Amino acid sequence: MIRLMVCDDHEMVRTALVRALQGDGRFTVVAEADSAAQLLAQLGGETAIDVLLLDLSLGRDGVTAGLQTLEQVVGRRPDLPVLAVSMHDEPEIVRRALQTGARGYVTKDSSIDVLQEAILQVVQGRRFLDPNLVEPVVTRAAAPSRQSWDSPLTPREREVLQLISAGQRLRDIAIQLGLSVKTVSTHKMRLMQKLDVSNNADLIRFCVEHGVR
Repeated sequence: MIRLMVCDDHEMVRTALVRALQGDGRFTVVAEADSAAQLLAQLGGETAIDVLLLDLSLGRDGVTAGLQTLEQVVGRRPDLPVLAVSMHDEPEIVRRALQTGARGYVTKDSSIDVLQEAILQVVQGRRFLDPNLVEPVVTRAAAPSRQSWDSPLTPREREVLQLISAGQRLRDIAIQLGLSVKTVSTHKMRLMQKLDVSNNADLIRFCVEHGVR
C-alpha cells in the first residue's frame, strides 16, 4: 500500500482529496498538513511517506510560497517523490514546479483516475504530467522566446543572490532564511554555475551589471 501525505491549506479541498484516495485500497493517507511549517515539521518525524501531494498555493504568498516549500522539501528529502496538485495550469508555473523538483504535476480539475495514475508513476521513479497540460507546456517550451538572465534560477536561489548582492554573509543569510549555512552555500554554488560565474568577485560584478537588489 502506498503511503501518502497531503499538504493543502484549504481544509475542504484537503478533506475531499483524502477521502477520495482513502477509498482506493492501493493508497493510505498517513499524514496531513495545512501549511509549509506543519509540512516541514512532519517530514522530520518518524512517519514513513512514499509520496507527498503538495498544493502550490500556500497562504497569502500563493505560488511563490508553494515553490519555495517545494524547494525546501526537495532539499531535505530528495528521496521523497513530490506530486504537485494545483489549481494553476499555466505552462510557466508547471515548468517551474518541475524544474524545482516536483516529479509530477496535476491540476485540481484532474479526474481521480489521473491523480491515481500520477501517484503510481511517481512512486516508481517516473515523471507524470496531467495529459491536459502536455500540449500547452510542450508548445510553449518549443516557441522561441527571450529568457531573462535569472530564468534558470529557482525562487530560493534568486533570494540568496539578492541577499548576497546586499552584502550579507552566508551565515547571516542562513539565519534570515531559516536554513543551514551548508544549504545556503549549496544554493550559492548552484546559482553561480547557472550564471556561469566562477568566483565571488565576478558574482558581485554580475549583480552590479544586472541591477540585482
